[in-house]
Amino acid sequence: MRGARHDVRVQLTDIEHNIAVTARQIRKTRQDLALNAQRLQELLIQRRQLHMSLGRQREVLAEQIRTGYVVGRQDYMKMLLNQEQPAHVGRVLTYYSYLDSARREQIESITQQVTHLNSVEAAINGENENLASSNARLTSEKTSLVALQSERRNILVRIETDLNDKTQRLSNLSADEQRLSELLRRLPVELADIPADVNSKGAFAKSRGKLPWPTTGRISASYGAPRGAGNLRWQGVVLEADEGAEVRAVWRGQVVFTGWLNGYGNMIIIDHGDSYMSLYAHNQSLVKEVGDWTEASEVIATVGVSGGQRKSGLYFEIRHNGRPDNPVQWCQRHIATAGR
Repeated sequence: MRGARHDVRVQLTDIEHNIAVTARQIRKTRQDLALNAQRLQELLIQRRQLHMSLGRQREVLAEQIRTGYVVGRQDYMKMLLNQEQPAHVGRVLTYYSYLDSARREQIESITQQVTHLNSVEAAINGENENLASSNARLTSEKTSLVALQSERRNILVRIETDLNDKTQRLSNLSADEQRLSELLRRLPVELADIPADVNSKGAFAKSRGKLPWPTTGRISASYGAPRGAGNLRWQGVVLEADEGAEVRAVWRGQVVFTGWLNGYGNMIIIDHGDSYMSLYAHNQSLVKEVGDWTEASEVIATVGVSGGQRKSGLYFEIRHNGRPDNPVQWCQRHIATAGR
């Protein structure tokens, strides 16, 4: 039975990893679509401006041709020979030279504009193809995500059947907390080379009560509240949020952990210096990687249900010297709590 339970959890880990990869691909494809659409809009504006410029240049050229035609109806040499004052000859020659030069320049300019317009038209066709390809890829990725989520729900049913025993559920929760505590104990040793000036833009401790919440949504599980059977209590808060919603860093720092942890799913931990860390769990996908620096309010992940959750939301902790502290005391107050 224990072996079968382990196999199911391994399957859950694999599925949630695949969901994270697919969700990250969807996010990237949507970004590509936005860039393609922006580029296409810029090209369409450029094409419209080129058409207007060409129209004006053609009008100028037409006027030059009409002027040349009117003047050209008189015999060129006759005009020169009929000048009453020889001094006018130079001015006439200069005028004809100017008229011819202006026509040549206008024709060359129009030719260049037409060449440019053709390249813009080709670029527009290319961007339209990119948009079609990206849309097809997005549709395929969404289909894959739906299939993976369905498979995940089936696995959760099997896991919950095994966890009907409260003793087993409590044992699993305790084991999950122990794994997290062990991970946090190892991090200061493994990341001893992180620069001491991580807090150079302002001391994290002085931000108490001023931090932004990492995502929007009410608190569905409060810090210190019981976690079902036994003496286990929440060491952070759970924020209800839609799956795929953006998760943002609460303060500047360096990512020191990204990965999947039993009970917490896809998790990211940021070191803010001076032994302060923030933890974000149950994510659908992670945007940052270990070693990346992030600024306050920068997107680091997306909300999910990883770690065996049934309802989407973000688990959020703040720790100092490895010990949890109430996030409500650190973050701005305008957030609702379930049941209030």
